[in-house]
Parts: sequence; C-alpha cells; structure tokens
Amino acid sequence: MRTFARVCYDFVVGDDWTIAAAVVVVLAVCGLLTRAGVNAWWWMPIGVLSVLAASVWRAAGSDRRVHDHGDAHDEAVHRERREGAGAEPPLEEAH
Repeated sequence: MRTFARVCYDFVVGDDWTIAAAVVVVLAVCGLLTRAGVNAWWWMPIGVLSVLAASVWRAAGSDRRVHDHGDAHDEAVHRERREGAGAEPPLEEAH
C-alpha cells in the first residue's frame, strides 16, 4: 500500500509541488463556478495554460541565473587559458 501511495504521489506531484497545488486551485475554482451556476468549461484551459506558462517562466528564469553564473566562470577559465596555456614563455634577456 505504501508503494502504491508513493507512486501516486510521484505521479501527481512529481518534481514540482507548486504545479500540483495550482492544478488543485484551478479545479476548485472550476467547481465553485459550476456550483454557482456558471458554465465553467472555459476555466480549465485558461487555468492549465496559466499554470504551464508560469512554470515555464520560472524554469527559464532559474536556468538563466545558472547560465549567468556559468558564463562568468567560463569567461574566467577561457581568459586563464588564453593568458597561461599556449602562450610562449617570456624570453630571458642575456646579460
């Protein structure tokens, strides 16, 4: 039973619990609108697309921060390689 519960949790929640929570909110709003007599079929696609857009936006922002840090590090490594490796040693002056 625990294994089944764990599989269900991993399937529903996955890597990001905020998406699962947002989907629960979208379903709750759809249910409340329906209970109030509103034909709420249109709410689900809007809600799901909004959750998807927010998730992609957040993931792209975190990826950008990782690359920004990586670019500075990579530039320092490349500069070090250009200046150190492959450069000819300075000529010693004869006295």
